Amino acid sequence: MLWWKALQENFRGEVSVDDFLQTYLPQPVTETDGRINAIIAQSATALKLAAKQARKAKKEVEYDNSIVAYFNAVVSEFPPNTKPLFKDTHSIMFPPIDEDDHPTAPDIMGGRPGAPNPDQCRWRDAGVIIELKVKVDIFKNGEVNTSTRSLDALAQIGKSARSLLASGNCFVFVVTVFKTDARILRFDRAGYRTSVAFNWTSKSKVFPTLFWRLYNPDTPNGANPPARMYGADDTISIPTAAEKKQMFKLWQETSSYKGTPSDKRLSLEAATEHSRWVDGLKDGLPVRCFTIGPVLFQSEGLFSRATRVDCVVIEGDKSPTVYALKDAWRQVCRRPETDFYDVIAKHCEETGVPTEGMARCLGSLDLSGLGHRTNSARSPEEERCHMRSLLTPVGLPLRNFTSSLVLVRAMQTAIQHHKTAYEAGVIHRDVSEGNVLLNERSMQGFLVDWDYAEFTAEGQRNFQKWFPERANSVKDKVYTRIDKSLKDRTGTFAFMAIQILDNKVTHEAKHDLESFYYLLIWMILRHTASDAAFDKPRVCHELFDNPAPASIKSYWVSQPLPFTFVDDHPLFDLVESFHHLVNAQYPKPENISRSRITLDITFSASPLNPVDVLTYGRVARIFEVGVALPNWPNDDKAIPFVPYGKAKDAKGETQSRTGTGTGNLRRTALQNSQAARGVSEGNVSGSTRSAKRRRDGEDVTASPRVSVSSASDLSETSGEMPESAPRAKKRRTLPELSGTSKERPTASASGSIKQRMKPRAGGKPQAEEPKTTVKKASRAKSTKR
Repeated sequence: MLWWKALQENFRGEVSVDDFLQTYLPQPVTETDGRINAIIAQSATALKLAAKQARKAKKEVEYDNSIVAYFNAVVSEFPPNTKPLFKDTHSIMFPPIDEDDHPTAPDIMGGRPGAPNPDQCRWRDAGVIIELKVKVDIFKNGEVNTSTRSLDALAQIGKSARSLLASGNCFVFVVTVFKTDARILRFDRAGYRTSVAFNWTSKSKVFPTLFWRLYNPDTPNGANPPARMYGADDTISIPTAAEKKQMFKLWQETSSYKGTPSDKRLSLEAATEHSRWVDGLKDGLPVRCFTIGPVLFQSEGLFSRATRVDCVVIEGDKSPTVYALKDAWRQVCRRPETDFYDVIAKHCEETGVPTEGMARCLGSLDLSGLGHRTNSARSPEEERCHMRSLLTPVGLPLRNFTSSLVLVRAMQTAIQHHKTAYEAGVIHRDVSEGNVLLNERSMQGFLVDWDYAEFTAEGQRNFQKWFPERANSVKDKVYTRIDKSLKDRTGTFAFMAIQILDNKVTHEAKHDLESFYYLLIWMILRHTASDAAFDKPRVCHELFDNPAPASIKSYWVSQPLPFTFVDDHPLFDLVESFHHLVNAQYPKPENISRSRITLDITFSASPLNPVDVLTYGRVARIFEVGVALPNWPNDDKAIPFVPYGKAKDAKGETQSRTGTGTGNLRRTALQNSQAARGVSEGNVSGSTRSAKRRRDGEDVTASPRVSVSSASDLSETSGEMPESAPRAKKRRTLPELSGTSKERPTASASGSIKQRMKPRAGGKPQAEEPKTTVKKASRAKSTKR
């Protein structure tokens, strides 16, 4: 389980209670021995009752109310503007921070300072979370307890911490109570620590001290801002009703609002329900940004960049415009993305390349000077600092495409932007669904999110030439060396090139071009229509969520595409040609064969250097010819995606109709190709047994579906139509995936996953699963920068 792994890997140790409070909750000037002793005295009766209930409890629900009563007694004499309300929430479902996630019900919530009892509990209402257990201590001998029950309990705590952090905090605290013992945990974006277990019934000073310091921290320079918790982001504040009304009127003056159909415009209440004031920077000057409407993107990650993107307007803007405001926690060893934006912009200025439609950064704040920095990483260079950037334009998720032609054109322009950046000396390294967006006005695509980008050698020279002060600064010296950084495996697993997954190689443009191919497959499987017999959610799950991603992708590109479209849909012609080109990226020289390409283009796979097949020119030519094809429909907009396992048919059964096990994709693809060649069941079994003995990436054969002749045929814009040729009989064999080793596929055509996909219109786009650091398969998320 990913949560188990992340929480074990990012645990930073156990600290005594006294050291924990002294180090991670410093004593404010308002805290005195007399005040703490008074709190202990006023809550003594409630403590006694809670201790009694906890000792005899056999279930959490048998002592949660008494714990709530005790905590409310502890804070009963807090100042009104800092006093929280503790509430039993074990039966109240909190809506998830991400619409693809599931709701959760923490046992006890401590509210925000001075906030009233909310009608509906949401994560933005929570200041601290307390989880109750009866027998489980999630740590043992200073390490994470690896029992299943303990790891499940720890995952529950980790999810609560993630939701608290996502609600406008730099670091948060979660308390776990297991009968008469308890622990305090501190989380930030780089890791977490815990106090040792302490007996809260006898150490009656701990909780009064914890809650006083948490809800009554010192303010900078003796200032008196609105009450905030310790760890809260002090660059964020809540607007008044009058300010909401004023900024809503400003938003109504923007072209974004005016261009929205009247029946889809948000009301004042809906647009400003979650609005916040956020400090920003534009053209070198500080500005106050007002968030409008729902969050554009919220990362699911706990120990990660934790990217959040809001739609904002700027207070006092003379030409009201909508911008995207991006918050992210950058590792200090990584270069800030504003360096990449600036080099790309300067390159375009120097070379006369038009920048219209490209993403631009208008200003960036490094908030680490305000204390927005983690202290839980394994090493100093892995600590994270809070960055905030103002970007334009504001994009729509790629899955909002209004037709398949819009989708293809969007990817075409994004690839062009990638080429421009590469010519400037910047390689993106994270081409994924969330990083290719649609311009809401032109519906053209553009590439965003340069957090994982890196300079090439040429880019480094350009940066030193154009920005010498920054290039020679102290900060620049701590960034990872380019040669080392380019060998880091970065990006989103679902879209990573096979070579990047399989080897520690230098990241090159060809790897990002391969990622564009997986992005196109992702969009087809998730957001284009098909017959019910073709289980796209399952295939998408098996391809992009596979525990052996290099193996399954190697197999995928070696086979014919397992789908097609009726009515000679031009999208299939385009994607099949792209598929052939990626196939040629990984051939074995002895197996190179000639094969038909759908579009009127000739490519070659050179036995001398097959990895140079994927180039900007060839990929651009595929899209150039593809978009010029006739018969593109105008009514096949994106349909919603229902993740595998959640989809239901009319009878209430899951959509899967092709068996179980993660090996179904490979097994049915084998059936399809073997049935066409008349391969016997015995031969299938033999090849399957052989495949089981091979390691990922070793001893494989490939059948590239490209036209092959000589090195002279490597022209990127050749218009020749290659001759058709039979597919090679040798097939790529890969290690068996779980669930396939004991099954003997037959040569029945009914088992094929190649089905007829019929495009249809309709459907409301559904949000996708988000990203993590070297992000997991299908957790990529749109509108992220």
